[in-house]
Amino acid sequence: MFATPRKPCPTLFAIAIAIVVAPSTLWAGPAGAANTPDVVPARGGDGLGIVGGHRLETSNSARFWTGERMRRADRRGAPIVDPPWARVIPPRAAPAAGPRTLVPPSAPRGSSAAATASSTNVADPSVEPYSTHGRLFFRIDSFIGSCSATVINTRGRNLAITAGHCLREGYGSRGAWSRHVVFVPAYENGSRPFGSFAARSIWVSPGYYRSENPNYDVGAVVLRANQLGKVANVVGARGWATGVSRFRPFQVFGYPAGSRHGEVPAYCDSQVRGVDRYTRGIPGPATSRIVCDMARGSSGGGWIFNDLYLNSVISYGKIGHPGVLYGPFFGKAVRRLIHRAR
Repeated sequence: MFATPRKPCPTLFAIAIAIVVAPSTLWAGPAGAANTPDVVPARGGDGLGIVGGHRLETSNSARFWTGERMRRADRRGAPIVDPPWARVIPPRAAPAAGPRTLVPPSAPRGSSAAATASSTNVADPSVEPYSTHGRLFFRIDSFIGSCSATVINTRGRNLAITAGHCLREGYGSRGAWSRHVVFVPAYENGSRPFGSFAARSIWVSPGYYRSENPNYDVGAVVLRANQLGKVANVVGARGWATGVSRFRPFQVFGYPAGSRHGEVPAYCDSQVRGVDRYTRGIPGPATSRIVCDMARGSSGGGWIFNDLYLNSVISYGKIGHPGVLYGPFFGKAVRRLIHRAR
């Protein structure tokens, strides 16, 4: 199912990638058979241009994800192999951050409830704004796994943001898209207070589509309404920002494995401590570094600043550096991804 890893690298691992896409997901070489994307991404490796997208058949996606399958969603980590940027597109000047974009959050229609949290677990994930975070379930061939995702405020009221590697595996036209993609907001220990929202289409930027470039490890999920309505009308929506300074405090959300088994949403408060020097030599703005002890299953979890704006997602960590996570900078490529997907 997955490419055989090449030369080992003793320092890096895909953040377990989500409760995660298969063991070699983020660091694997080219994958095998794939679906043809509905939108062909730009050839350049700068992450800009047309966005790669894939439409999904969703008639049976909600039925596929029984409670038992959700409990069995994979929690394994990823092997230590060559990071993809060590063998793909050559370095070039990074694109500009682009104009500042600040889209305000949105409460559920007819609700203005406040939320509080205690320790590292979310006290009540069904209360806004925590209800905007949830677990994203997916299948690739016979593999089933899960990530974290966040609903954001868009015109369509139907968009969730996650990590690109949760939606796609492999390089270019030979890569594979996730199937049976379903978002469950406020998921906790099997509870689905707002039901499930099946994906209508999934999207990644060209920079991630072509080479799994971690600087563009962001994905967008367009969700169908369920019996309660459109997802943002039901649970609310976080604001989002692009082209703003990364050096600020964040509250980072996700569904980590370990003692929580990916069943309980958690958060941690952290300040961006710099960038990953390994991602400076490849196209795109380098990834941001924070201190946070979440790992497997939290991939795609949202980074929120000022309690309002989504401004990155959990992407990966490094072997030998526990409690340190990295996420992509939200610049031009992310802004175009959101505008194209919505």
